[in-house]
Amino acid sequence: MNNIEMLIKNRLEIRNDVMLHLFSDLLGTATRKLRGISLNYSGKKLNIQVFFDSELNEEEEDEMLCMDLSFIASLGKGIYNYKDELILEVELVGTNFFIVPCEIDIYDREGNLGWIFLRKEYI
Repeated sequence: MNNIEMLIKNRLEIRNDVMLHLFSDLLGTATRKLRGISLNYSGKKLNIQVFFDSELNEEEEDEMLCMDLSFIASLGKGIYNYKDELILEVELVGTNFFIVPCEIDIYDREGNLGWIFLRKEYI
């Protein structure tokens, strides 16, 4: 089974595993500036797209970089199911931080693994 077939077949398990790791790393560090977290997978690369509504200060930026490093360390070389079977091979993890003001909709920027977190906007 190739990686795209694995992605389609195991999408829910993959999202759950990533959410577990990311949310534990975000506890106590996520700020109200956080608008959304979306995942995209392509060519054995897992890309985490993190959206904020304004620039991060130095402390917030440091905390997000620590979250990124912690997530990469916990992921290893892939995502495994409860039977300890590889369900998605990951050779590279990238985290991109985007500043997008609240007035601009980010809903259409969803990656192929979907939104892990999407804040409700009051405009």
